[in-house]
Amino acid sequence: MYRKKSRLGLIKVANAEEKPNKGKTIEYQDIIEARELEIADGIKLVFSVSKTSEGNPHLDIRTWIESEKYTGPTKKGINFDIESLEEFRGILQEIDSELQNKGI
Repeated sequence: MYRKKSRLGLIKVANAEEKPNKGKTIEYQDIIEARELEIADGIKLVFSVSKTSEGNPHLDIRTWIESEKYTGPTKKGINFDIESLEEFRGILQEIDSELQNKGI
C-alpha cells in the first residue's frame, strides 16, 4: 500500500499488489488532524482517521521515517474500520493491566 497526499489534502492509496500507475486508487479525506508519536530518532507513528470515497471511516496507524534518502510513510502499519476501535482500545487496556500487574 502506498499513500501520497495531493495538493487538495486527499491521500491516495493503492493496494501493494497493484502497480501505482495501474492500480485502483481510493481517495481518503482526513476526518480529524493526524496525531504523531515519536518512537525513535527519525521514526514516528502517525495516527490518522480518514473517510473513503464510499464514506467508511478508517483508522490508520503507520510508521513514518525521516532520513536523507526518504521521508514519508512505510509499509509498516495497520488500517482498520473505525467500528473496531472500541475492541482495539479494550485490548490495549487489557495489555496495560497485565503489564501493571507484573510490575512492568
